[in-house]
Amino acid sequence: MRQDELVTDVVPGLVVQPAAWIVADPDSSGKSIVAERASDSVFLDQYFSTKLQFGTAGLRAPRGVGPSHMNRVTVRVTARAIGLHLLDLGLARSGVVIGYDARPDSDIYALDTALLLTALKIPCLLIDDPCPTPVVVWHQKMRTAAGAIVVTASHNPAPDSGYKVYGPDGSQIRPPEDRKIESLMNFSHLPDDEDLASVDEVEFLSGDEAIAAYIEAVIPSSNQRDPRSDFPHWVYSPLCGVGGATMEAACFRAGIPSPVRVNNQFEPDGSFPGLPFPNPEEPGVLDAAYSVADKANAPLVVANDPDADRLAVAVRTDLGWHQLTGDELGLLLCDHQLSKTSGENRLTASSFVSSEAVGTLCAAHGVEHVRTLTGFKWIMEPAVSLSDSNWIFGYEEALGYSVNDLVLDKDGIAAAITFLEMWYELNSRGTDP
Repeated sequence: MRQDELVTDVVPGLVVQPAAWIVADPDSSGKSIVAERASDSVFLDQYFSTKLQFGTAGLRAPRGVGPSHMNRVTVRVTARAIGLHLLDLGLARSGVVIGYDARPDSDIYALDTALLLTALKIPCLLIDDPCPTPVVVWHQKMRTAAGAIVVTASHNPAPDSGYKVYGPDGSQIRPPEDRKIESLMNFSHLPDDEDLASVDEVEFLSGDEAIAAYIEAVIPSSNQRDPRSDFPHWVYSPLCGVGGATMEAACFRAGIPSPVRVNNQFEPDGSFPGLPFPNPEEPGVLDAAYSVADKANAPLVVANDPDADRLAVAVRTDLGWHQLTGDELGLLLCDHQLSKTSGENRLTASSFVSSEAVGTLCAAHGVEHVRTLTGFKWIMEPAVSLSDSNWIFGYEEALGYSVNDLVLDKDGIAAAITFLEMWYELNSRGTDP
C-alpha cells in the first residue's frame, strides 16, 4: 500500500520503494521522474538498489533521485541518522555547526539538515552563505559543538554534491563512528516536512561574520599597517569556488598584498564553467591562471579547490610554469613549520601514500612524525589523540595541508598564507622555493 493510499506492486531488492519516495520527496521534479520511471527495472536498479556510504571524505555522489544519489530525501535521512547518533552519545545539547558550498541545492540541503536536527532538539548554527570548509570546522571547535556538517563535494565534477561530517573531537568522522551513522540511515521510514522544525528555531550566522571570526583567530596578524610594498605580484584563483573573499581577507590581515584575480573564476559558481573537473591537480585546470600571470608578469600562481581546503602552487621557471606536486609543497611547508616552531613535543603526520621525505626531515629535527591511512580524517587523528603534543603540520599528497591545530582538517586558506610568508622570505633572500 502506498503512503498516499494508492495500491502499487512492491519491487523486491530495493532500499526504498518508489511509491514511498514519491510521497516523501519535497522536490516536485524528483517526484515526477520517479513516477514516470517507477516500472523501469534498469532505472530502479541504478537509483534505488543501494544507498550512499561514507568514503574518504564523507558522502559524495551526483545529484539525482534515490538513496544512491544526493538529494533532499537522502540528506534528511542522513541528518536524522547523525542526530540519533548524537542523542545516543548524550551530546545533543552541544549542537551542530552547518555550512555549505556554492553548488546547486547546497543551501537547501544545509537548511533541511538544520531543520531536521533542530526538530530532534539538537541546536544548530547555520552559516547562511557559501563559505570555505575550514571556516565551518573552526567554528565547531570554537563553540565546542558536538559536530559539524559541510554540504560540499569539494573538487568533484559539477553534477556532484556531498556531505562532510565532523565528530565530537572536531575532525572528520572515522570508523566505527561513520559505520554507526550509516546503520542509522534508515530509508524504510522517510522524513517529510512534518519532521522539520520551523526556520525561526534555527540560529543563523552570516557568511561575512563567520569568515571574519575565522580570519581573526586563525590568520596571524601582521605588525605592519599596510601590505608590504615589496611583495611580488601573484595570481590567485578559487576555481569558481568559495575561497576568494576569504583569501583576500586573510591576506589583508597578514599584511600580504591582494592577488591579481583570475576574474572569470573568482566569484562562486557551482556550475564551474570551463572547469569540468575543478581539481587543481588535473591537467589544464590552472591554464587560465597561467595566462593571467603571464600578462601580469607575476612569478607565482596560487589556487584553492572549490571548498578552499586544498592548496595548489605553481612557480614560473626558465622552462615555463611548474606546478609543485603535493609532496614538494608538503616538504616546503613542513620545513618552514619546523623552522618557525620549537619544543620537544612537536608533532606532524602524513599519509602512507605521501612521500617519506617529510618523515625523514622531521627525524633530523627530532620531531615526531606519524604515518597514517589515506585521508585527512586519519591524518588529524594524532592531533586529537595525542593531546599533550604540539601539532605543527600534517599533509597528504593530494594537496591537503594543516598548518595549525585551530582547524582540525586540511585548510587551503591558512596553508596559502603560510606558503606566501615563506615565499616572501625566500624571495627577499634571492632564493626560489
